[in-house]
Amino acid sequence: MPGVNFQKILILDCGSPYAQIIARRVRDLNVYSEVKPYTLALDKLQAENYQAVILIGSSYEKPNPQVQQKLTKAVSDILTLELPVLAICLDDNLITADQAKKIYVSSEVPAFKQTDSEKQLLQDFLFNQAKLKGDWLIDDFIQNKVAEIKAEVGDSKVIMGLSGGVDSSVAAVLVNQAIGKQLYCIFVDHGLMRKNEGDQVEQMFRKQFDMNFIRVNAEDRFLGKLANVVDAEQKR
Repeated sequence: MPGVNFQKILILDCGSPYAQIIARRVRDLNVYSEVKPYTLALDKLQAENYQAVILIGSSYEKPNPQVQQKLTKAVSDILTLELPVLAICLDDNLITADQAKKIYVSSEVPAFKQTDSEKQLLQDFLFNQAKLKGDWLIDDFIQNKVAEIKAEVGDSKVIMGLSGGVDSSVAAVLVNQAIGKQLYCIFVDHGLMRKNEGDQVEQMFRKQFDMNFIRVNAEDRFLGKLANVVDAEQKR
């Protein structure tokens, strides 16, 4: 990624519902974090040059034997990187007594609203154990992503499917910031959105962001196909 010079840590998701929450709280402390699954190959993790690792599991569910075997290997692989490691809600069976001596362990379950003790735990790990600077800002991320997109696209044109949801909207705005009128967004109005939501999406991207916005009115096609479908899962 062009221009990247900030420190970053890995949040290794070992079957936890809290991985993204912890990642956000780490970023709130001005440290860049990335969430990756425990199934990711070790060589790919090594290539990312992380400065520290947070292993996060689930306090509610015990993994089945097959998954536990994979998790145990993933944890062992992480420890070979010789990085500072914090384990949150990690099943005791995934680490040996000797391994436990090498890592920072917490059994506290992350809460929807962050507690003082959890914040102190993260601060202690990031700044005292891992010796990170805490100098990352969201503006750094945006600038580097814009530079990365510009380098990747060059003079080419880009067609992007836009649903109007958060993910595609943020992606569209970011790509638009990078390449402007080289981007063409296609929005398919299937007639299943909230009242006037399609119009709001069009107004925002066409007028507020001055983007190349193509709206496909496909309400009749979608509703026609769903006319006699009763089962909710089949409708999806």
